[in-house]
Amino acid sequence: KTPLPATPSGKGIKDGGCMAYDAATGLIFASKGNKTGDFYAYDAPTVPPTWTNKTGIPLGAEGKLPYKGSVICSDGNGNLYLTKGNNTVGFWGYVDSTNAWTQLTNVPLGSSNKKVKQGAGLAWGTKAGVGSFVYLLKGYRSDFQRYDPTTNTWKQLLGAPVGPNNRFKWDAGSWLVADADAGNRLYAFKG
Repeated sequence: KTPLPATPSGKGIKDGGCMAYDAATGLIFASKGNKTGDFYAYDAPTVPPTWTNKTGIPLGAEGKLPYKGSVICSDGNGNLYLTKGNNTVGFWGYVDSTNAWTQLTNVPLGSSNKKVKQGAGLAWGTKAGVGSFVYLLKGYRSDFQRYDPTTNTWKQLLGAPVGPNNRFKWDAGSWLVADADAGNRLYAFKG
């Protein structure tokens, strides 16, 4: 497929690069990570498929750009959520219809007292009678939290499993995904 454009940063994809599919728009959104704010949408159904530069991810209050631990997810309705990683608590929302970013409530330090680092995972999950939330596996330790977009608040959840080796660390290569169609479950891989 066509690679991401070089512009605007001129850098390639590296640590913190991430992608998410949005069902409402039919677009795949991507960030290069690599300490850039480069952000794009891929329109696969068009012939030929094309990448479009979108509004870049701002520096914001944390004064850093996406890097290790930056992850993104979509609610399936044109809204995306992104952690910057890069040892920050920066959490951002993007609305495709306005092509605009908004700084949301920071990710709490949680039980580990750590910021978002490599090994983070982000997924949108919905369960009847409970609601729709962004779930965050924060990386580094086993902190597991959920974000409620209707109240712009976070809730600490039970920690992610330590596993058979009794290792609390969820490191590089970890990820989180939601099964929205059957079972309303979250699945995680521990790197």
